[in-house]
Amino acid sequence: MKGAILEVGSKLGLSLNLNRYKSTTSEEKRGKMKKFPYKLEYCPNPNVIQIQARSRFPKQGSMDILNLRLGGKDRKRHPLYVALSKISGIESASATGSGYCLQVAKANDLFSWDEILPKILAAIQTALAGKRQMAQVGEAVRPSREYLIGLRLQGCDV
Repeated sequence: MKGAILEVGSKLGLSLNLNRYKSTTSEEKRGKMKKFPYKLEYCPNPNVIQIQARSRFPKQGSMDILNLRLGGKDRKRHPLYVALSKISGIESASATGSGYCLQVAKANDLFSWDEILPKILAAIQTALAGKRQMAQVGEAVRPSREYLIGLRLQGCDV
């Protein structure tokens, strides 16, 4: 194929350097979608975090992890929620709105997001991302001090 292109190019008076182009496999061509982009958003409630993604999270409504841990089988669970139920400190997880956001609540202040979040991302990697690499987009969004003060003035316990 390369020889035929060079022959046509020389007949047209073109100087073609095809050696600079790397041959790509179909796996590499699909490399543009090899990432699973996500964004973290901390909620005013310090025990809740949202993970936003370009791929939809399974919509199974609010899931009570404790019920799943106790053997509750009210419906078939997606592997993501089964994996999340095995992480110590997670109280609930649910896909919200259109499904592009996963909201996760930890049990209390004794559990740290620094130790739980990597396990959550690993569960997402295994259940949803597959071979795509998890890639955080931008910095994690945190509520501003002014926003928290405004919520407290309205009577919210944050």
